[in-house]
Amino acid sequence: MAAGRTPSVLLRCLRRVHTRSALVPSSVLLGAGAAAGGAALAEWRELNAPRELAAERTLPDSRAGSLLAAVRLPMLLDEGEIEEVLELGREVKAAGGATEYRLGSSAHSVVRSADAGSDPASASSSSPWHTTFLHTGHLFQQRLPALSLKLRQAVLSTDGLNWGICRKAAASLSGSNVAGEPLDEVRMRTIELHEVGPGGALPQRDHVDSGSCVTLDVMLCRPGVDFEGGALELPPAIDVAKPGVFPEFLQGDALVFPSHKFHCVHPVSSGLRRVLVIEFWCGEDRSCPHRCHQHYGTCKAAGGGSRWQDQVHRLCMASAVEDPVKPW
Repeated sequence: MAAGRTPSVLLRCLRRVHTRSALVPSSVLLGAGAAAGGAALAEWRELNAPRELAAERTLPDSRAGSLLAAVRLPMLLDEGEIEEVLELGREVKAAGGATEYRLGSSAHSVVRSADAGSDPASASSSSPWHTTFLHTGHLFQQRLPALSLKLRQAVLSTDGLNWGICRKAAASLSGSNVAGEPLDEVRMRTIELHEVGPGGALPQRDHVDSGSCVTLDVMLCRPGVDFEGGALELPPAIDVAKPGVFPEFLQGDALVFPSHKFHCVHPVSSGLRRVLVIEFWCGEDRSCPHRCHQHYGTCKAAGGGSRWQDQVHRLCMASAVEDPVKPW
């Protein structure tokens, strides 16, 4: 890579990892890029080869993605399937090492149960938002193969009928015709059980699932009965500060939407909100206990994020300006 091109390339990389980069001055991002050079940059380039980056370049950006409508699939899961997911969640959480505890409203303020020196019990009691990674060790696919296949088929069918994001991304990997490209490369990046108690929220109105193709959310409990508040909102693409769409989202329902579509979650006021979230991307079914940024091969991340990701995260969070968009 020519030295003169480094800032522009790193700027694009930074914006893919840090989903709220629009709120960070360009000078900060460029400074972060310079600091993330050397071995960390080499690591990033190794983990994200041109083949995988080509697939990401086909994805709609957050503005374009937010113009696309989400699709509701009523009663996709029945009570028995919901209980299977919850039971698996209890098992994985009890085993330890595959749960994140969010300690604040930011998606970045987390303590991982696998982190050395962390106190999961203390984090669990003080955190209103627990995320358990059910794909750890491919456990979800192995224990619930029929459900795994059902969810994948539902997502690919919905995407094919509405947006074609997955097929376009898959075609970029081989350079073949989009219409005839098989979707074998589209797999589950992360399978997460989100359990949110009072005070838990995802207030960032410009939040997206960066780097993924399509996201599936399944409501596992009864809104208004098992919990109050916690509404999912889809802010508008043109002005994220304006009121967005509040889709109907009942127990067993699935919402399928482009991963780069703005979405946020209002605070839970009481009870426990439980949602299954699966992100699909062009890459392997990941088995590492976090939301991985590496498309293929054995995960090289330590503590849930690579050295490059950790450096960029610290720099961006330390220098981030106050969010000009009022959450609610």
